[in-house]
Amino acid sequence: MLVGWVNYYGRFHRSAFRRALRTVDPFIVRWAQRKYKRLRGHAKRAWG
Repeated sequence: MLVGWVNYYGRFHRSAFRRALRTVDPFIVRWAQRKYKRLRGHAKRAWG
């Protein structure tokens, strides 16, 4: 579901997409840090 949303907004609504990603990205990083032990305590590594 997320992939379809990213493809649509990335193609047709770039400015809205950038604003939305500023909100979504930190949530994804926190999720990745909870899911993967090697990312816990390493925020920079989780962003990459």
